[in-house]
Amino acid sequence: MDRLEEKLLSSALKNHKGEDGDAYIQEALRQMRILLDYMKKKYPHADMEYSYFEPYVKTTEYGVLCGNLKGSGIIHKIIIRRVPKADICRDDVYGELIRKEYDQRLSGLLSAFIGPVKTFTVFFTLTSAEMNENNAMQLALEHHPAYGRHIDVFAPEPFEVNDLLKFELAENGFWGAYTVYVIQEGWNGGGDVSKRYEKAKELMHFRIDEKDYGFMEAS
Repeated sequence: MDRLEEKLLSSALKNHKGEDGDAYIQEALRQMRILLDYMKKKYPHADMEYSYFEPYVKTTEYGVLCGNLKGSGIIHKIIIRRVPKADICRDDVYGELIRKEYDQRLSGLLSAFIGPVKTFTVFFTLTSAEMNENNAMQLALEHHPAYGRHIDVFAPEPFEVNDLLKFELAENGFWGAYTVYVIQEGWNGGGDVSKRYEKAKELMHFRIDEKDYGFMEAS
């Protein structure tokens, strides 16, 4: 065992007191190594830091490995689930890896219609090995509703969602649920959107999908 495996095994044993027999340890190591190998193959250039591991047992549905990209405060859960004759791993790390470029593209499209905006997208669908660091952006823009997402939009007033804008969002693959916030007067699109702008006012929700491009006013 290397130091990382020792650290993660220690966290697993702490949460399963009384289950520290050889069989439990060997099964925990087996699952842990599957998860770590899965992440290395899926994201070979990502610098991940892992902090917690808990394997699945007879009474649980799945095991979980928790970690974050180095320098990021976002904790991701990488899960392992037993299916007949196999183990399936899933994660949502791809969303953080592509978010900057995705938001740049989306903000650029929105700005062409409504002026300066900032967007902050969260991808929440757990994916298996079919989505990796090389194809995540392409798949996120091509497939729906396979990869769910929520987008916060920060924009100045006036803000209007018309049929042409909705069509362009759908045409370019920017599916998902949107929440629009209006920024104080004089805002020019600058600043850190992740701080959510304390003075922002929620204006509306709308959704872009294959069936309905409609929106409803926020209550």
